[in-house]
Amino acid sequence: MGSLLTQEEVEKRFKNKGWKLIGIYVNKDTKIETICPHCKKNIFIVPNTIFQNNTQSCGCITNQLISEKNSTALKRNSLGYLYPEIAKLYSKNNKKSAFKIYPQSNKKYLWICETYGYKHEYYASANNIKNGTRCPYCTGKKILIGFNDLSTTHPELIEEWNYNKNKIKPTEISYGSGKKCWWKCSKCKHEWQASLLHRSHGRGCPECYPRSYGEEKIKQYLVSKNIVFKREKTFLTCKNENLLRFDFWIQDYNLLIEYNGIQHYKEGKGYLKGKHKLKKRQINDKIKEIWANDNQIKLLIISYAEYDNIENILQKVLK
Repeated sequence: MGSLLTQEEVEKRFKNKGWKLIGIYVNKDTKIETICPHCKKNIFIVPNTIFQNNTQSCGCITNQLISEKNSTALKRNSLGYLYPEIAKLYSKNNKKSAFKIYPQSNKKYLWICETYGYKHEYYASANNIKNGTRCPYCTGKKILIGFNDLSTTHPELIEEWNYNKNKIKPTEISYGSGKKCWWKCSKCKHEWQASLLHRSHGRGCPECYPRSYGEEKIKQYLVSKNIVFKREKTFLTCKNENLLRFDFWIQDYNLLIEYNGIQHYKEGKGYLKGKHKLKKRQINDKIKEIWANDNQIKLLIISYAEYDNIENILQKVLK
């Protein structure tokens, strides 16, 4: 059995190995408090591990090497390294660097968008951005006031926004929405429903908006006779792919009126051009006829060829 080392001898051995002894030495197998020469942390260690050169630190060197190795691997597989163009859109407001996240990550980060010259940021995962996900504000999926809300993009429509009937504000919806909203004509004060998409593409008040000469002539006659009517009437059970509209509905007479222009009989021009479009119009016309007959509603069809005789036809039917 060897003689017991003194406190002074132990301190000297520790110092030669770079360690600073703090605690009182008991024996070589009893842990003693010391300071790690690398990270300077106070730890308890078995003296014999120092005497036999079995350790150089408290474990911090190994952890550092592992951390550096992992850091290098992460950097080489990071979004910033593999997708530099996408990394340019990665916001500086994120806490992590683009070189410290994987492109497959589903965690949401901030991204920069300047598509329409208006710099803004949005949240999305790196994986979604890598797979082509676009800015939710530019695609109209989310509203950013001052950028894509209706009041910003189409201020001219706000004058006809019906605040009494709409449950949302024009700052809470975008112009490309298919949602139907209520409008009030600034000229004739007529109230009607129309989608923002249609309105932003130029659709106006159905009472003021230009229609075919035949329809206008029918309207003028009905108004002159004080006959109550509704335009663009639809019924839930009368449809093809969508609900089909009748030009006029006169409930007091149980009468529907359709004015068919030349495009209902011959192939049209421009937007109306195409045999398939003619066929589709004629199919819709037939569906309307059958539906009216099945529901015991009179249907008056006036052809464009009878334009000059419209008043006489209406007079006979509405006598």
